[in-house]
Amino acid sequence: MKEVMKQLGKAICYFLLFLGLQVVLSMFASMLYGAWLGVELSANGKTMDVQTITEKTTAFLSDNVIFIGFIANILTILFLIIFFRIRKKKLLLEANWNAVSVKDIPYAIGLGVALVLFISFGFSLLPESLLESYNQFSGMLMGGLTVTSIMYTVIAAPIVEEIIFRGLILSRLRKAMPLPIAIIISSLFFALAHGQLLWMTYAFILGCVLAIVDVKTDTIAISVIIHMLFNLLGMSSSIWAPKPSAVLYIILTVVGVLGTILILVRFIKRQDVINQTVS
Repeated sequence: MKEVMKQLGKAICYFLLFLGLQVVLSMFASMLYGAWLGVELSANGKTMDVQTITEKTTAFLSDNVIFIGFIANILTILFLIIFFRIRKKKLLLEANWNAVSVKDIPYAIGLGVALVLFISFGFSLLPESLLESYNQFSGMLMGGLTVTSIMYTVIAAPIVEEIIFRGLILSRLRKAMPLPIAIIISSLFFALAHGQLLWMTYAFILGCVLAIVDVKTDTIAISVIIHMLFNLLGMSSSIWAPKPSAVLYIILTVVGVLGTILILVRFIKRQDVINQTVS
């Protein structure tokens, strides 16, 4: 029990680091914007009530959530590099970022595509009442196909999230509890980091899949590839996705589910990797 609490404590600390830096950076940005807004109003001899300032600050955060998230991810990695360097350890080694087997790459690409079909089209079949807040949240975070959104969504977020949730959190939990429980807990952390209910639901599913891949390949590099492809196809779905059709979306969802299961079974059945936990 002592070891369980120790490793769970480490997992919580990594989770709070990931989430805390985003919250702190958002608060800092709000304070700077509020101060700038106050100075600008005073210079023009105008006054503004607290409600209006709050609304403008909220709009500012919404418009810049991608940039703030991108900076938070960079700070997270820098903090971890410094933290492990002080302890005379290497971040990538601690995060289980090992060499990739070339034969796993095609399966990783296939799994990324299958997950997008499964989740994107499957969720599109849900009632409109459930999708309204989900679409608003998605639009705010994706922000369209801009350089910043692509760098954040396709590159920075997958790398940082895999290092935190699969590389550091899962590896610590595996040392103190049965693997299925470790996968579930790490995926719950991953889900909680996504905020919106439907995002949390699919993040939990995605987290479980990526955790299994990480365990069976003994490297988070493959899960990073899958995560990158999943985010890329997801954010660009408005360009390549077919026109809404319930029958077609059901077919694509079924194809995605079957593809996910078949490829995941391939990873699960492989026997050529002896998995090791981080010391």
